[in-house]
Amino acid sequence: MEYAAFASVGLGLALVLIRGGQLFGLTIQAMPFAEMVGKLARAKNYERALKLCDAAPKAVAAATIRGGIAEMIRTSSATDAASGFETARIDQEARLVAGRKLALGGIALALAGAMLVASTAVFDTTFDGVCGAALAVAVIGVWTMARERSLISDATGAWQHHVLPVLREAT
Repeated sequence: MEYAAFASVGLGLALVLIRGGQLFGLTIQAMPFAEMVGKLARAKNYERALKLCDAAPKAVAAATIRGGIAEMIRTSSATDAASGFETARIDQEARLVAGRKLALGGIALALAGAMLVASTAVFDTTFDGVCGAALAVAVIGVWTMARERSLISDATGAWQHHVLPVLREAT
């Protein structure tokens, strides 16, 4: 029974770490990135700004800002660029939420393992070890979900402070 509990916690930890690794692949420094895109937009070099966004296609900030710039090219309107950004932001948020199942599944497995050991614990050290590991998995899982929200808010802040004002000046 203890082996099943350890396996459950180990699998939970693996799932949460996989999700954490995925989030690192979605991360760029949003503010410096947006400043560079803003400078290109100020020079009305929108095609180059799109190429810069395409350099990090999986990054949340790059994908959302790219949506706004692409709409600006298509319509020549800062208002439409803002709606293009919002559409891209919603798409990226949906993508993040879809991946959240890994973190939630990992937390559930770890807690199930801890409960399994709690109901059948023969040795206190086993109980302490599994509960400690389950707590670590829960903390990492909660961090990954908080990081998802942070990726979206960083992209939104970068857009509102560095890119959208430049696009409004340009039109």
